Amino acid sequence: MRLGVDFAAGANMTLTAWASPSDPSPSPVVAAMDTSGDPELFIWNGPAKVWRSGPWDGVQFTGVPDTVTYKGMGFSFRFVNDGREATYSFQVRDAGIVSRLVLNSTGVGGGLMQRWTWLDVAGAWALYWYAPKDQCDALSPCGPNGVCDTNKVPACSCLPGFTPRSPASWAMRDGRDGCVRATPLDCANRTDGFLVLPHAKVPDATRAVVDFNSSLEQCRQRCLRNCSCTAYASANLTAAPGRRGCAMWTAGLEDLRVYPSFGQELYFRLAAADLGGAKGPTIRYLLDSVSRLINRST
Repeated sequence: MRLGVDFAAGANMTLTAWASPSDPSPSPVVAAMDTSGDPELFIWNGPAKVWRSGPWDGVQFTGVPDTVTYKGMGFSFRFVNDGREATYSFQVRDAGIVSRLVLNSTGVGGGLMQRWTWLDVAGAWALYWYAPKDQCDALSPCGPNGVCDTNKVPACSCLPGFTPRSPASWAMRDGRDGCVRATPLDCANRTDGFLVLPHAKVPDATRAVVDFNSSLEQCRQRCLRNCSCTAYASANLTAAPGRRGCAMWTAGLEDLRVYPSFGQELYFRLAAADLGGAKGPTIRYLLDSVSRLINRST
């Protein structure tokens, strides 16, 4: 089956959890595709978001690193976003493997998605994957412009060039207030630049703007010219290197996390003062400065 929205048929295909293991009446826990920005899957408990998959990057959802472990089982994943539909589906090429994707009303925050596979030897279902599974899977535990990393203690930190909005709350390991800029942007004088956050689950893309027809460099230029643009990232890793398009954000970067060896590069905007003082960005900032001077002279 497909999970998502078929615009042509006017169908919204979702998963709805039972009220309890013994009560099949529908609960308020629903897994659905949000297509308002760059499409991604969410688990909802009523009006509250419980978990999100991250947008599709051309290979997988950026918030599901476990996808790389499915190759040995013969899984294939399909994501379609062509104007007629925005849907996700999976197939198992080996007919001897039986797998199911289910949604339960249990779990942290209410809502747990699970993939099970049948083991003939054991005569039982084995849990293969589930979400949410750690503190960084919760929706925006580190707030706007905060980064969640389960390999650090505490898990929350601010992006370079940002400081905690509420230091007292952060001292108590509560990062939900997020982070604010250490230095205001200076878009009018075009002195801003970008730093790269590698291995990222890109921010909540509900309000992101996606352009599949531009190169990543063209997206950088568009973001620089737009004083509201705060970050951009590649939107399709499987396209030709020069034509991968991008997603652009124009507000605080919500629900941002990083992985040890998964995810993609997020280019986030900083003032020149913070670019020059951060580790590693000096060459990138100088290249941006040269580019701006050339553009002004022409």
